[in-house]
Amino acid sequence: LRVVRIRGKRSKPGLRPQHLRGLEFVRDFSGGAMAGLEAGSTEVAFNPSEDAFLGQAERSESGVWIEEHLLDVKTAGACTLLLQTALPLVVASLVVAKRRARRAGEAEEKSKQRRKLFPSAQRLCLKGGTDVPHAPLVDYVALVLAPNLERLFGLHLAVDVRRRGFFPKGGGEVRVGVELRSPRRPDPATATDAGKDRKVIRRCEIRVVSGHKKISQGQTRALAKVAEETVRADLAAFLHPDISQVGVTMAHDSKSLSPGLAFLVVVETCDGRTLGAGETLNAKSDWAEAVGAACAELRAPLRAGALDNHMQDQLLVLMALFAKLGHDEGAATRTVPVASPLTLHAQTCVALINEMLRGEVALTVQEGGGEAGASLIQCKSLKG
Repeated sequence: LRVVRIRGKRSKPGLRPQHLRGLEFVRDFSGGAMAGLEAGSTEVAFNPSEDAFLGQAERSESGVWIEEHLLDVKTAGACTLLLQTALPLVVASLVVAKRRARRAGEAEEKSKQRRKLFPSAQRLCLKGGTDVPHAPLVDYVALVLAPNLERLFGLHLAVDVRRRGFFPKGGGEVRVGVELRSPRRPDPATATDAGKDRKVIRRCEIRVVSGHKKISQGQTRALAKVAEETVRADLAAFLHPDISQVGVTMAHDSKSLSPGLAFLVVVETCDGRTLGAGETLNAKSDWAEAVGAACAELRAPLRAGALDNHMQDQLLVLMALFAKLGHDEGAATRTVPVASPLTLHAQTCVALINEMLRGEVALTVQEGGGEAGASLIQCKSLKG
């Protein structure tokens, strides 16, 4: 695999520290060979080895099964984008371990030796920016991505934010536990009831975070107040009648190395979908306008019974991975409605997956084929 003209039109072309650290993790974890790993490089060549990765995943002494994998950007590069890089590899190792454990037999599964050789969880320590522009907020990972991954794939993420990292210094720290469980099957009676009100919000939460002594807790409370008023007005048509108030949680991290503000609007629908939208702000931002824009992002997928547009490319790689490895035998074909139109990230991801996994997995997209213009992404295993 050769990637050329990396970030070719940026003011500083080529790899930045966060890209380097992610690629180094891919190389070390997978056992493949990689060239071009240096700051500013505009070309990277990767020779993956599926046999090498499977061998590493099956040997308890290999670097795949250390106590905790550390990915430290040493800048304000986004921790959450590092997680997007590392998560598929970690998940693949857990699927391999689960398959070997199943083959080992019930008696060995219950032994201490089995737990040592076939772990069911991995841990990551990510250091860098937790809440920075042009990347998912860490609270989006914890409150939106995590519940959707557990609902769809049985993939449990436990996210622990030790320190917030804002631009420009970063310095944030997040620990993420990754555990493979059985996908949750909806109860038929509940699913039938939910279908009537699946566009209705049964839970709405606003998360407001800040950091550094230059941001006062009074500013945090002021942003929370603006956000609550805006959300209640802009999403009123979707709120369940039983919701008497919108939940607001605030967190201020005085240990943060740079001042920062961020908010996230999280909604859970009656059919179990979790959606979110938010961004980083500063004291001079138009807070009501920013929260209003986030609510506007949520209205379209709410009407369409779909997931939000930030979820698109974060799901695609995992959908293909589980289809290839066969973690969930009951879902060889899976269809997920997402907001339209597909983002450029998602379109690129679909094309690459279909090229790289040709003959094993097929991803198809029906733009606007769902209710209220939602796009339908279908992932199908082509094996047997």
